[in-house]
Amino acid sequence: MDFLLLSPIKSLITSLLFLILLVIITHIPALNVVEASYDIKSLNLKEVAFAFLLCGISFWGLFFFNLSLKHTVSGVTITVTGAGTVISFLIAIFVFNEKFSGYNLLSSIIGLFGLWCLEKLNPAFFKLKLSKGMLFALLSMLFWRMSSLYPLSINKVGVLQFSFILELTVCLISLGIFLISKSNYNECLVKAKSYRKIIAAIAITNFLGVLGGNMALKFTSLISFTIFGIIAPVITFTISLVFYKERYTLIQYVGILVLIFGGIVVNYFK
Repeated sequence: MDFLLLSPIKSLITSLLFLILLVIITHIPALNVVEASYDIKSLNLKEVAFAFLLCGISFWGLFFFNLSLKHTVSGVTITVTGAGTVISFLIAIFVFNEKFSGYNLLSSIIGLFGLWCLEKLNPAFFKLKLSKGMLFALLSMLFWRMSSLYPLSINKVGVLQFSFILELTVCLISLGIFLISKSNYNECLVKAKSYRKIIAAIAITNFLGVLGGNMALKFTSLISFTIFGIIAPVITFTISLVFYKERYTLIQYVGILVLIFGGIVVNYFK
């Protein structure tokens, strides 16, 4: 089914789940043990507007991510979007005043080499003459890395409120694009019904992922959060091999291992 229809349906369900959780915690304050939700009356309109703006920018990371999936295998797309650790490191240093070590620098260099391996050591890599799928993945990486600024908003509006705003923003933008670009609405909706179980599974796992990710951004350093995110390609490549029967060359497998080594082993060696 069309991503522009899948996205608003998935995000609408996720938004409702966050809204229900917000209502429950509002009526049962004892459940708010980690202060995931703030008093709605204390919210500042400017801070809420900033949250919507931030989420609107990062949405295009999701948009280009799905375009990339159409032009290359999923394992490559996920790994490339996860390789933009340098952007998160810069934001962590200059925005949140976190310390950047030599291990972090080494990790970034190794990550770049791993990315080159994924492109099968293509000499055009360093000239930015990349495949279409890779270019979309890089655009996705740039927009999605704006999510590194999320703590600025999370600490002002609360984890649950921000998560609700995030999913609502994704829902509204993707729905708007869908309505503008499509004319066969009924046909798309009929097709969506046949995928309702998968959509429900995606929405629930998305809810848990967004909640866990935003809670992590509130309670840990951005650099630690970014490094831990390197684990994502391991899961993705496993899924791509088992479910989608995708196959990779030896040098691409080397690239995967290099990225994992650079992201986890190097940074935790100390």
